[in-house]
Amino acid sequence: MDVSVGVMAHNEEKNIGSLLDSLINQEEEIVRIMEIIVVSSGSVDRTDRIVESFCRADRRVRLVKEPERRGKSNAINLFLERSRGDVNVLVSGDVVPGRNSVERVCSMLVGNVGIAVGRVVPEESGSLLGRVVGLEWRIHHEVSLKRPKFGEMIAFRGVGKIAETSVDEEFIGMLVVKSGLESVYVPGAVVMNRGPRTMKDFIKQRRRIYSGHLELFRTGYEPATVKLLPVLRGFMKSGGAGAGVLISAVLLEAVSRALGFYDFVFNRGRHMVWDMVKR
Repeated sequence: MDVSVGVMAHNEEKNIGSLLDSLINQEEEIVRIMEIIVVSSGSVDRTDRIVESFCRADRRVRLVKEPERRGKSNAINLFLERSRGDVNVLVSGDVVPGRNSVERVCSMLVGNVGIAVGRVVPEESGSLLGRVVGLEWRIHHEVSLKRPKFGEMIAFRGVGKIAETSVDEEFIGMLVVKSGLESVYVPGAVVMNRGPRTMKDFIKQRRRIYSGHLELFRTGYEPATVKLLPVLRGFMKSGGAGAGVLISAVLLEAVSRALGFYDFVFNRGRHMVWDMVKR
């Protein structure tokens, strides 16, 4: 199975080296990572220089510079135009996959399976917000065991282009599912991620995601976490949390969803090019 990996990056100098090091050293048995295409959109830090050093060291790594940042969906399309693999793997620029995570997600794309997603494990800090982020991803894990929630790292086939959206991975999942193919969640394909460091950034991120989910819901597709019932069930199975963490999580999510709903109704398109959160 020949695999094309796409990395979407904007000012990721702090993480891009660790990410590319992980990708070029992935354990491979049934898959072959034939190319790693980094689309750097409007980066003004050292991202491009770091990627170029990897290009010189490994011929599989290629850099596509997008002078102006026009949204992640546009960057994904630049990758899809250039990818040559049987399977595409999309990786966010701010994560680090486990040593065999690409192998694990790609190996699921057999038969009628068209998309697979890995499990996000946050670098959980001891702060209140860090514990909230940890709870959020534990809930997402429980939800995904029943119905996959797409994000951070996905492997898929049969998608040549996507429309403008603020929830790119979920949009790709929608296209694959609507084409008649199945989706799977691969808990063993671990992806390390660092969550937002401030409540303002947490709300900013969750607001964008909920607004995007409502856009997809309007078309007849239901993202796994757009309704509260699956989230509540996920919480009940997640091991729970202390009172302070739970109250904070509920309040932050409520504010985020209220703002996301406002954006969906009155300000569509707001999140197509979103502000980066501090990590």
